[in-house]
Amino acid sequence: MRSCREAALLLTRAQHDKLDFADRIGLRIHLLQCKRCRRFEQQQKLITQAMGRWRNYTDTDDSLIGD
Repeated sequence: MRSCREAALLLTRAQHDKLDFADRIGLRIHLLQCKRCRRFEQQQKLITQAMGRWRNYTDTDDSLIGD
């Protein structure tokens, strides 16, 4: 099984590059067994979404402001 450090590096790399088959399988197996790394994966996705929204934000865009 991969270490959490290796899994975090692979998750980060996967945001920009396609992982090879062995890395994808190893990462999936690790994520099935590791709650902390699954949480890290979700946090990464949330940050990526937030940055995408921020990148497209304008001062006149009221859709991002909650009531």
